Amino acid sequence: MKKKHKSILPVILIIVLVCVGGIFLVGLLSGSDETENKTGNETENETEKGISDDTETGSGSGSVPLKDMVAELSKGGKSLAPDYEGGEYGIWGTESSVQGLRDYYTDTQKAGSVTWMVYMVGADLESKSGAATADLHEMIDSGNGDSLKIVVQTGGASSWDDSRISADTRGRWLIENHDMQSVGDAGQGSMCTRQALADFITWAKETYPSDRYVLELWDHGGGTMGGFGCDENYPEDTLTLADLSGAVADSGIKLDIMSFDACLMGTLETAYAFEPYADYLLASEETEPGEGWAYTDTMAALSEKPSMPTTELGARMIDAYGAFYGNDDVTLSLMDLREIPNLYNAYTSYAQNAKDYIASDAGFKEVSKARENSRSYADGGDEQIDLADYISRTSVNGGEDLLKMLFSAVKYRNDSDLSGSYGIAVYFPYEQPEMYQDVREGLKSIKCTGAEPFYDDFLSVMASGSGGNTDTLTQLTGYNESSDDLSGADWYSDNSQESYSYDTLGSDEDLKLDYDDKEQAYTLSLSDDVWDQLADIQLQVYLDDGEGYIDLGSDQMADFTDSGALKVDFDNTWTAINGQPVAFYAFAPETRGDTTIFSGTVPAMLNDSEEIDVYLQWVQDESGNTTASVLGYLPYQEDGDVLAKGYFELRNGDVLQPICDYYTYDGNFDSSYTFGDAITVDSQDALTVDTADLNDAKSCIWLKLTDLYQQDWYTEQVEISYK
Repeated sequence: MKKKHKSILPVILIIVLVCVGGIFLVGLLSGSDETENKTGNETENETEKGISDDTETGSGSGSVPLKDMVAELSKGGKSLAPDYEGGEYGIWGTESSVQGLRDYYTDTQKAGSVTWMVYMVGADLESKSGAATADLHEMIDSGNGDSLKIVVQTGGASSWDDSRISADTRGRWLIENHDMQSVGDAGQGSMCTRQALADFITWAKETYPSDRYVLELWDHGGGTMGGFGCDENYPEDTLTLADLSGAVADSGIKLDIMSFDACLMGTLETAYAFEPYADYLLASEETEPGEGWAYTDTMAALSEKPSMPTTELGARMIDAYGAFYGNDDVTLSLMDLREIPNLYNAYTSYAQNAKDYIASDAGFKEVSKARENSRSYADGGDEQIDLADYISRTSVNGGEDLLKMLFSAVKYRNDSDLSGSYGIAVYFPYEQPEMYQDVREGLKSIKCTGAEPFYDDFLSVMASGSGGNTDTLTQLTGYNESSDDLSGADWYSDNSQESYSYDTLGSDEDLKLDYDDKEQAYTLSLSDDVWDQLADIQLQVYLDDGEGYIDLGSDQMADFTDSGALKVDFDNTWTAINGQPVAFYAFAPETRGDTTIFSGTVPAMLNDSEEIDVYLQWVQDESGNTTASVLGYLPYQEDGDVLAKGYFELRNGDVLQPICDYYTYDGNFDSSYTFGDAITVDSQDALTVDTADLNDAKSCIWLKLTDLYQQDWYTEQVEISYK
């Protein structure tokens, strides 16, 4: 979106607050019984239609027994660190045979010294909230002595809270005995280049040689797709997996632990890239809070015992992390990289079997449903899912061996409340096939191509589909452009076989919203076969302001009637902050134990200078009581970007100006404009999240249906006036 200019809310004359409970978002299609299930409004009709999470049975293969296997393996094994009890916040892995595995690069039992290298790209985490400085002070507080050298390079932030650190240069520091001293300077330049990282590692190794090395990369992360690092002073630079592993290779070092205090780096691809250079990987599947890890106690313990087993060191860090955040919304795991080649080969074999399996319509449906319903991260924006959770939802040959290897390779992981998180994520292209070409080339550069034939065919099937009915939309919606044509991509092959039932949704005449007098609402009726093809349903809302259409965003406000029709629960109210309606874009609901989490984003300008997304959340307990809040904000990001770590807090005096997309009556996109009055923040906690009555405004609503081929279908639009 571009910077906004114009206010367009004259049509809304009076804002009437309504109760927070009116915005219960019903998760129709995106959940699972363990992860992203529906709320308590689920009915038998939903299950009969096949749109609930189909994990117990595969579409064409009968039962899927791997779900029970994952449930058993996920309980963990015995402690892999005899002198450390652990387990309060984490789960130990299981052990498999070590026959044929390489020796560890580091003999920890004989280690008398450790060098912990911290490559700290401060970015806006530091300039906006001082998060890097706070973690540096945690390291200083550890009081580490001669046996543990903590060596840091700082850079990448426009300003630093610690007055000793200059934003104009890349400083080098030694933390020891409750102090941080300057020991060098790498000069001006980007922190996010292969050469810069390799130079730091080489310098640290030569200046502070030891028996054992830990390398930590601290900043934002984007996983397999996005890589690592955002340097505020050189915003165009980032480090791919090839850059990162190449830098370690260039330095000639062999690491005990390769670690990322950054988002989304706990992937099979990351582990594969670093296996030749490190014994263990410590990283997160999910995005991380801005405060990052808790360092003090773990570093103090390592300083006292430099020969500490790596499993204990990793478990201590994971437990400290889990304790700090109450295991709430966080993941962190320690992987034994010696076992990754076997795991990677097992996934390669599985992927080859899956390639053959999706050659039928039934096989494709099962795999697509499994991909849709698996635990995803970063709200799906970086195409990463938990590998074990996905495998457990399929009946493809090879899954059993793969799961055994996975739960052995993950030596310790936090007991996250993000159910379906078992320690290793995997890149699986699905919602953003247009980005696959670049990621595919990146994976080639680290020789991680085992799943490529499977992904090629899987995406080709989707791209060969009918393309949805976007061409038949009225001009009113603004979605009358054709889908991206991917037939020219290197990975594309024509898989439009007769066995694939692309046109199961039928013509757009079948997709009409009818008003039901009994329900006093619009409903949509489809056959069971059609419901079975759907992956997601979203309500789309436009507001007529007398000159054109304000895009209010999307939500999942729908339920099923007793007769099996989909009921649209739209009563001309919409999400509001401090009583003011805002454009809102809902994420898929999640179920965590007895709690249901609803969330989404509101686009806005912050202090008339920065485009942001404000994150809202509703937490509904088992009794139906709901608490709504503003979680914070993040700079506006495109899918596939290196993701921000945590949320930034809105502070006293900040000014939020909601923005929205705007369309002319003939369906053409006009621009993104300001929407309503600016909101002055007293404190983030004082902001109210509720719903507001649009009163006599005229609204236009329709449903967007996404099928298992990731094709979008749109119902007929309905204009509603509540005058």
